Amino acid sequence: MLQEYLRNQEESTKKMERRIDFIHESLGNKSEVLFKQVIKLDEDIKKLREDHDRSLTLVKLDVASKYQELLNKSMRIEDTSYGNSKHLGSIYNRLQALEGSSHANYKRERSPTPNHPPFYCNAITRRSTMRCI
Repeated sequence: MLQEYLRNQEESTKKMERRIDFIHESLGNKSEVLFKQVIKLDEDIKKLREDHDRSLTLVKLDVASKYQELLNKSMRIEDTSYGNSKHLGSIYNRLQALEGSSHANYKRERSPTPNHPPFYCNAITRRSTMRCI
């Protein structure tokens, strides 16, 4: 009976050792697999970061292009207002001539440039200062 008990204990010990060996092998393989998965995830994270950086660059370029478009529109408005003020000056001179004012006729005859307005025009100076900038 004692021999049978010892033999059962020996078998039980061998089974436990085999289980421990199996667990060690499983954990060893799993750690390698997990390490490979971590490396793969790191590569995926790098790709996502690159995509994110690229999308941020595209957003910045889009904002810059919209700003440039607005700037171009404002310059066109400035050109239009300059053209309108020049045209208004011409109309003012013609109106003075049509009124028959002897002073306007005298001024017009003496003026070297009859189509320019006789008053100081802000749009003309604004355009010239914009060119300097």
